[in-house]
Amino acid sequence: MHACCALHRCVFLRNGWSGFRFQSQEVGGALGFPRSAGMTPLLEAARGLFALGPHYAYGRLFSRAYTFSADVTRRNDERLRLHRHSYRVGVHLRHRGLDCLDRGRACIAPFAAAVGLLVRAANASRAARGEAPGCAVLFASDRRLSASLFRPVALGLGCAFLRSERERQTDVRNGADNGEDTGVTAMRDVHLLAQASDLVGSFGSTLTLTAQELLASQYVPGERVSSVVLCHTSATSCLPPLPLITVDNTDWWHLSLERWPDAVLRLHAPGQPTPAATTVESSGLCY
Repeated sequence: MHACCALHRCVFLRNGWSGFRFQSQEVGGALGFPRSAGMTPLLEAARGLFALGPHYAYGRLFSRAYTFSADVTRRNDERLRLHRHSYRVGVHLRHRGLDCLDRGRACIAPFAAAVGLLVRAANASRAARGEAPGCAVLFASDRRLSASLFRPVALGLGCAFLRSERERQTDVRNGADNGEDTGVTAMRDVHLLAQASDLVGSFGSTLTLTAQELLASQYVPGERVSSVVLCHTSATSCLPPLPLITVDNTDWWHLSLERWPDAVLRLHAPGQPTPAATTVESSGLCY
């Protein structure tokens, strides 16, 4: 058991106890309450670490602790060089089993719709500034077949379609759960998704969480705030875009895996002391 305490106010992190599963964003959620005169210096300092939200904080921590090797970044960087000035939407499509692929195009429909909305909004914004449209879809999935289904979606929107380099042979380490490309390919996917302008991710996926945290960590104060749209292959629509940077208390949110295998999205409710309002819940399908 690990604990992060500030005198009489403690956040306990437990892992593997009676089905409880806590991960890093739980700490950010606990520290997301508004400042008050009664805060201890230690609690105030801890909250300062999350001033821009848990996504930024953990993305910065990841970037300081780890560095992607050239084997991960080289080909991604080469492909992205032609799209430095384009609107880039990252797509992470997590299947979890084989049921989604049995439904073919119906499976990717909510992700495709979300990408379409983002691209059209970006094109309209560029047109208003007198700029030509330009976009790229940065695609990652745990099933290679999904790329062939999503490519026409990207091209139909006038976007380039980019994927990270795949090994010649699939790398399957946990059957249908983790998909066909683990190891270095999964790292390439995370790196590619983190180069997006906005992200369309899979609700409850820790790979989506890692990518959105790395994307958030690149934020520069005063510049555009990136967002994530969370989708699920079993749903007919996605959630509205969620900002990856906390501008004020109403922007605060985090994903809770406390009730794993259910994933719960918690938003800060204005006027309440903690961001504890449960707004979206999976049906035992999120990992």
